[in-house]
Amino acid sequence: MHATHAITKGKTRTEHHHKSARDFSEAPVLLLDEHGMICDCNPGCEALFGYHRRELLQRHISMLLPQLDATELMRDGQPNPRLRFLCRVSHPFQAVSRDDGTFACDLFLNVINWEGRDSLSLIVHPILSTMHHEVAAA
Repeated sequence: MHATHAITKGKTRTEHHHKSARDFSEAPVLLLDEHGMICDCNPGCEALFGYHRRELLQRHISMLLPQLDATELMRDGQPNPRLRFLCRVSHPFQAVSRDDGTFACDLFLNVINWEGRDSLSLIVHPILSTMHHEVAAA
């Protein structure tokens, strides 16, 4: 349960509710556990990768982002420093959609508390000039 503030008729009130990845953004968002398993995703992610949410839950992130297969995503409750660096310098990551199309994307990551544990929020930003073209692995 998270406290969020909503403004209604000029007044602030606190609402307690469960947020999922579906509430965060229109951009493709994945929530991952510390082992890289997909805990949730939003409609933007479903549209980008071509999978329904239920098909992605409890699957490893390498299904969508193969370069993260052997990557330790979190260390001591924080994102892997090298992964965080690569995201900050806009290193392109290879992504694979359901139809086996590959494209490059930028990743933006944050640690959030979701359902009482530290999870990785991963925003996927496709590099449109590479959509449906082969991307060399980094």
